[in-house]
Amino acid sequence: MEGSGTDADPYIVMTADDLNEIRNNLSACYKLGANIDLTGIDWEPIAQTSQTYFNGLLDGDGYTISNLTINKPNDNYVGLFGYAYWGRFKNIIIENANVTGNNCVGILAGYHQHGELNSCFITGTVTGNITVGGLVGQRWGDINKSGSEVTVTGSDYVGGL
Repeated sequence: MEGSGTDADPYIVMTADDLNEIRNNLSACYKLGANIDLTGIDWEPIAQTSQTYFNGLLDGDGYTISNLTINKPNDNYVGLFGYAYWGRFKNIIIENANVTGNNCVGILAGYHQHGELNSCFITGTVTGNITVGGLVGQRWGDINKSGSEVTVTGSDYVGGL
């Protein structure tokens, strides 16, 4: 990927393979440089534990990630990102997602504590058990200028955002 991974010179994510590479440097800064279609990919959540959490930046820069599919009905911390702590997300659009997990399930992130969550918009379906949300399953902190048009199914602590 182009870039050096800093705020001033983020890595430019152009393909599904580039997006997948984020898991190899969880504290770097990334910016989408193209729309990314994940059709046919059974996505593994990036950073799915409290020991391997995302604390970098993903700036969607107005580009779209489409057709995200995750089917992990027995797993916790399920989403494009499983576990983010001080991670920053902004300007992200995810369309037509279908995400299934157990606890802490969201389309963008299963769990997100602190960090920026700004100008993100999500569409699709998300299914889980406890702490299930259209945008984020469990969030500690503010959500700004964001929204979702998501069908959310869960048993307890369920919400649209």
